[in-house]
Amino acid sequence: MSSAQQASCPEPCLLFAGGGSGGHLYPGLAIAAAVRQRDPKIRCHFLCSDRPVDLQILAAEQQSFIPLMVPSACDFPRRPWRACPQFLTAFRTSSRLLRQYSRSVVFGTGGFVSVPVVLTAAWHHRPIALFEANAVPGRATSFLERFAEQIFAGSPGVVEHLRSRQRAMVSGVPLRDDLVRLASGSQLRGADAQPQQLLVLGGSQGASEINRGMEYVLRHEPGLLRDWSVLHQTGAYETSALRQAYADCGITAEIVPFIDNMGAAMWQSQLALSRSGAVSLAEFALFGLPSILMPHAVAVRDHQRANALSAVAVNSAVTVEGVSEVERFRSLADHLRRLATNQSLRNEMSIAARSLARPAAAAEIAEVLLDRLHSV
Repeated sequence: MSSAQQASCPEPCLLFAGGGSGGHLYPGLAIAAAVRQRDPKIRCHFLCSDRPVDLQILAAEQQSFIPLMVPSACDFPRRPWRACPQFLTAFRTSSRLLRQYSRSVVFGTGGFVSVPVVLTAAWHHRPIALFEANAVPGRATSFLERFAEQIFAGSPGVVEHLRSRQRAMVSGVPLRDDLVRLASGSQLRGADAQPQQLLVLGGSQGASEINRGMEYVLRHEPGLLRDWSVLHQTGAYETSALRQAYADCGITAEIVPFIDNMGAAMWQSQLALSRSGAVSLAEFALFGLPSILMPHAVAVRDHQRANALSAVAVNSAVTVEGVSEVERFRSLADHLRRLATNQSLRNEMSIAARSLARPAAAAEIAEVLLDRLHSV
C-alpha cells in the first residue's frame, strides 16, 4: 500500500467482513446499497475470502473489496503451520485498512473470514456490529458477539441462542432494493401461464445432491413435470447427464452454473426446489414462492434444517426427508408430484411465505449503522 493510501481518510467508512458463500455476502451488499442511497459520502469496502464465489459476486456488483486468505476453524488444528501465518496476514491487512479509515464501523456478516477482521477492529477499539442470518448462530457469531455493540438477527429464533440478547435486534434478512421493488410491484407470473416454471437452486455454488436428485426424479418419473419448464442453477457440475434427462422427458430446461438475475427468476417461477440458506428463504418469502427444501446435511450446527423448520412451521415450504440418498430422492419425487399438480396448495403456501417477508430489513439496519458512523 502506497504512502498516499496509508494516509488517514476523513470520510466515514463501513467495512464489511465476511464471505465464503453468497449467504455471507448478499446481505452486506444490500446494506451497503441502502447506506449509500441515504448518504453517498459513506465509503463501503468488503474484506472477503479468496474463494472464487466471493470474487465473482463482488466483481459483478462493482464493489470495492480485498480478498483475504483466512484459515477455517478446521485448519488451525489440522495445519497450524499454515493457518497461523495466514491469520496474522489477515490481521495486518485489516489493521492497515482500519488505520487508513480512522472513522469506520466494522460490520461482520459471518463466516470464518469475519473473525480476524472483527478481532482487529476490537484491537483498534472500533465500533463493531454483526449480522446473523440463520436460525442458529454460526461459530463466528458465537465467538465474536462479545465484541459487538449491536447484533442484527435474521429471525427471532436466533436471539434465544445469543449470550448478548440485550444487544440484539430482529431485523430480518437484508435483500437488495431491486428485489424488493420487483416483488412489491407485481405478483408472481399468472397461474394460467404455460408452462409453469420450477426454479432449482443449490445456493450460490450449486448443490450436487439437488442435481442428482433431479436426475433421479426425471429418470424414474419422466412424466412428472411434463407441463412445466425448469430453470436449474447447477453450480460447477457436469451437466451433460442432467441435460439429457430433461431432454428425454421433453421438458424445456435452462441449465446454468449461476443465475445473475435472481429476482426475474423468482418472479417467473411458481415453485422452487432449494437448499435452505437464510438468504434464499428470505427471497422466497419476499416473492411468495412456495418451496421444497433440501437442507444441507453437513451445514455448521445443522443451521439449514433449523432455517427450513421456520418455513415449514407456517406451511410455506416442505422438506425432503430420508436417511439414505435414495430415500431423500423418493421424498423429493413425492413432494414434486403433490405440488406440481395442486395449484390451490401452492397458492396457500405462497400466502404463508409472504407472511415471513421483511422487505425493510436493509433500510432498518442502514439507519442504525449511519447513526453510528456519523457519531464516530
